Amino acid sequence: MVQVTPGLTDLDARLVALLSEGKGFALQQSEKSTPITRQKNATRKQIEEQVTEIAPALIAYAAHSGDAALVLVKKELRASPSKLKAMRDRSLHTFAAFVHQTAAKYPGKLEPYVTDSEIVTFKERIDAFDQSLPAPKNAQGKSKQITENLGESCEAIDTLLKEAIREKVNPWRTKKAEFYNAFENAMAISESHSTKTDKGNGTGTAPASETK
Repeated sequence: MVQVTPGLTDLDARLVALLSEGKGFALQQSEKSTPITRQKNATRKQIEEQVTEIAPALIAYAAHSGDAALVLVKKELRASPSKLKAMRDRSLHTFAAFVHQTAAKYPGKLEPYVTDSEIVTFKERIDAFDQSLPAPKNAQGKSKQITENLGESCEAIDTLLKEAIREKVNPWRTKKAEFYNAFENAMAISESHSTKTDKGNGTGTAPASETK
């Protein structure tokens, strides 16, 4: 029926091209975000573990040495594992940086609890964690462009189905009911998926019957 319907062959080819394009943008988006998120979470866990080692070492040294500057920040250095887990990424980064800056002032003095090399590793992980966090909106050029491209591709597919292709299929409503109904069923499935997705964004998609 696609071949015998005037103009539908070209529209079908356009739809296939758009679907392929959309799949490509979706894959780009997935490939960009998944490894970064996985690495960020792994680094975060390492930072949490090191904070629970280094902060108590500083508190212990403050109690032992009576270092006035360190005694003043003892309360600020206290953080339970559960408190660290509850922190947002940026808050954890800020706290970890504070712990490192404090520890860096006491080279060789936190042993046997923590070695200087561990402090260096801690700083490297903090820097890596910072790099994995979302950049400011004005610095998200490539990621933003991929998202916009995907959105435009989906919108083009939606418009093509609801308008151009529907116009070509509608005349077959009675003469080729099986073909027409197959198209309607496909549209219903598409609309159902679209509506579920849009609800999370506070938007909705008009039922297929309203776009005829």
